[in-house]
Amino acid sequence: MGIIRELSRSVIEKIAAGEVVERPASVVKELIENSIDAGARMIVVDLADGGKKRIAVIDDGCGMTSDDLAMCVRRHATSKISSEGDLWQVRSMGFRGEALAAIGAVSRMKIESKPNDQGIIEGAVVEIEGGELVKHSVAGSANGTKIVVSDLFYNVPARLKFMRSAAVEYGHIAECAISLALANPHLRFELIDGGKKKIVAAGVFDASDTKGMVARIASLIGDRYAASLAALCEDGAELSLWGFVAGEGRRGGKDIHIFLNGRSVKDRMLIHAVSSALGDGTMRERCPAAVLWLNIDPSAVDINVHPAKREVRFVNSGAVHDFVKAAVRKALSGALQSPCFKPAEACDDPGMAFLQKIVSPQTGEKFFEHTGSSIGAPGDNDSFKKSFSGASGGDFISKPEVVSKHASLPSSVGDVQCEACGVENSLRTIGQLGLAYVLCEDADGSFVIVDQHAAHERLGFEELKKGYGKGDIPGQRLLLPERIELSPRDFGYISENLQLFEAAGFELEPFGGTSIVVKMVPALLSGMELSEIFEKFASELEIFGTANSVDEMIDRIFAVIACHARVRSGDRLGTEELCSLVKDVERLGVTHCPHGRPALVRFAPTEIARWFKRD
Repeated sequence: MGIIRELSRSVIEKIAAGEVVERPASVVKELIENSIDAGARMIVVDLADGGKKRIAVIDDGCGMTSDDLAMCVRRHATSKISSEGDLWQVRSMGFRGEALAAIGAVSRMKIESKPNDQGIIEGAVVEIEGGELVKHSVAGSANGTKIVVSDLFYNVPARLKFMRSAAVEYGHIAECAISLALANPHLRFELIDGGKKKIVAAGVFDASDTKGMVARIASLIGDRYAASLAALCEDGAELSLWGFVAGEGRRGGKDIHIFLNGRSVKDRMLIHAVSSALGDGTMRERCPAAVLWLNIDPSAVDINVHPAKREVRFVNSGAVHDFVKAAVRKALSGALQSPCFKPAEACDDPGMAFLQKIVSPQTGEKFFEHTGSSIGAPGDNDSFKKSFSGASGGDFISKPEVVSKHASLPSSVGDVQCEACGVENSLRTIGQLGLAYVLCEDADGSFVIVDQHAAHERLGFEELKKGYGKGDIPGQRLLLPERIELSPRDFGYISENLQLFEAAGFELEPFGGTSIVVKMVPALLSGMELSEIFEKFASELEIFGTANSVDEMIDRIFAVIACHARVRSGDRLGTEELCSLVKDVERLGVTHCPHGRPALVRFAPTEIARWFKRD
C-alpha cells in the first residue's frame, strides 16, 4: 500500500480554518467585512470575555434567503466573484468564500438572516458545530444578519491553549474593528464587551462634514491630535485622495491610517509617501498623523500580493507615491515650520583628523550595525559621513577586530592618565566622533572605538539587573502621576502583565478605557517621555510574552528601559562624561548592548600599520 493518502474532510477543514482563523480578532474581521459587503449601515459587535466565549456580529445589510444561508457555510461558496477575470477587478472586502466555513469548522456558529425586502416576511437560521450542519429552519428574524460564534477552538485544543487573556484578545479585536470602522465613515459602529459599550461611532454620510468626520475619528482613535487635523482632498486623472492629516504623529508611522478602495493597508510605499511629506525622511523625530482614503481603479492595483492583503502592488507605484506625498505636503504646508538644526561643531583634535584619513563611512557604520531608529537626532548620519570625507576609498582597510560577545576586553599593558581630566584608565580618551562614538587609544597602541549609546545601554541594563537581584531597584515616584493613553492592543498586553512591571520597578494601575496611570518608574527613567516606552514594552510582550520565563521577560523590559534612558547617538558629551563612560566600559568589560549590537571595536597596532603600508 502506498504512503500517500487523501486527507479526511475534517482535517482539511481544520487546516483551512487555521489559515483564516488565528484568534477571535480574525473572526471579527471576517464577519465585519461580510457585513460591509452586504451594504450594512449599522454594525454591532457584542463580545463575552473578550471574544473568547462568544462573538456576535449584527448588521442591517441586505440579508440572505434560506437557500443562500445554507450555501454560505460551504467552502468556496461566494456571491462576490464568478469568474477568473473578477479576481483583477475586486471591489469587495472578501471574495474567496471560505470565511464562514472556516469559522464554523472550529466553533459553534449560529446564523440568523432575513433579506431586507418587504416581500419576504420571515427569515431563516442555520447552526454549525465543528463544521457539521446541525440545524436549518425558518425563523422570525429582523432584517439583516446576526452571526453568533461561541466556544472558538473548542475542538482544536492545540489552538485553544495559545489564546491570551480576555484583555489581550479584546485589544486585538478593538484594533481590527476600529480600522474597519475608520475605513467606512458611513457606518454606525458599536463595540460591546461584557455588556458595556466600549466604542460608539456615529456614521457620517457627507464627506464635506469636516466637524462630523473629525468627531468620528476622535471617537475611534482618541483625540490626541484631533484638534490639529487638516482636511485634504485631491483628485487626479486616475486616482483620488481625501482625508485628514496632522503634523505631529508618533514615530514609525504608528498614527498613519491608509485605506485603499475601502481596505486598510499597511503598505510601506504609501507610508513612506506620507512620512516624507515632512521633509524626505530627514526629520526623523517627526512623523505625520493621518487618516486617508485613497481610491484608484482596481485594475491598476494588485491586492493579492500579501496573504492578509496588507501590502499591495501598483501598476505605477512611482506616480502613486508622488501624488500622495504632494497632497499630504500641501495640506500640512500651512501649519508646519521647519525646525532649525545646528551643525556639529568643528573639531581640531589631531586624533579626529587621524581617523578621518583611514576609515570609510560605510565600514564605520557596519562595525556597529546602526539602523535608522538608533540615530537620535536628524542629520547625525550625514555628520558622521562628513567626518570621514578624507577617506580615499579604503580597499586597503581590513575588517577590524570586533570583540567577542563572551570575551573580556584585552588586558592593558598599564594604566594611562587622561590628559584632559586626570582619570586613570587603560584607555586614553581621544574625543567624540559624529556625536555617536568615543575614540580611544589603548596602552598597547591599539585604536578603540566605543559606541556611546550601546555602551550606556549595557551599563544601564547591568545597573537594573543588579538592583533586581537584590530586590531593590532604585525608583522615582512621580510628583504628579502620568496618565498614558494606549491602543487597545497595547493596553491588553500591559494590563495582563502588571505584576511583571511591579517587579521591574514600576507602579501602575488601569485608569479606565485603555489608559494607565504611572505612579513610579525606575530611577533611570526619571524625566523621560513614557508613552513611547510603553508602546515598546507592549511590542516585546506580544512577541515574547508567552515563550519566555519571568526573568527573561524582566531582562527584555530592562533592555527597553536602558535603551531609552541612557545617552543616545546624537548627544554631545563633555570631556569628563567621555572619560567616565570609558572607565565604566573597562570596569564592567562591556562588549555588546543588551540587544546584541557591538559596543566596542578595536584596531590592533599591526592593523593600523597595514593601512599605511608599514607592515
